[in-house]
Amino acid sequence: TLSDQALLGLVASIVAIYFGILKQQIESDKLFKELFESFNEKYDISYNDIFNRLRDGAKILSSEDRLKVIDYFNFCAEEYLWYKKGRVPLDVWKAWKRGILYNINIPLIKQLYLKEVASAEVKASYYGLVEELAIKP
Repeated sequence: TLSDQALLGLVASIVAIYFGILKQQIESDKLFKELFESFNEKYDISYNDIFNRLRDGAKILSSEDRLKVIDYFNFCAEEYLWYKKGRVPLDVWKAWKRGILYNINIPLIKQLYLKEVASAEVKASYYGLVEELAIKP
């Protein structure tokens, strides 16, 4: 009968929607895992040693370290961009943001950061991260 066909069609539609949402969530989780692992690996390889040296009392940044720190600012902006796109969960972003603030509050890093974002053009290239961090001189 027509009502049986309508009911069967409704059930089939609900099942298709459910599996579509489930597939989308699995793909989203997979992308997040890839981003998370990639960001953590890059931080460990590229930036961790610089910040540890500065926390241990290093008083200067070499030219190479200075460029790496500026690259770190761009790296942080990329993390923020992925957060804004909904690919990084809020709790993860909050943890990353705390780490960013911890690193930027190292005096030499803060000085370089404030100099770097002083220009409106450069500030705009950070996808809103500067406003999100709201670092004061």
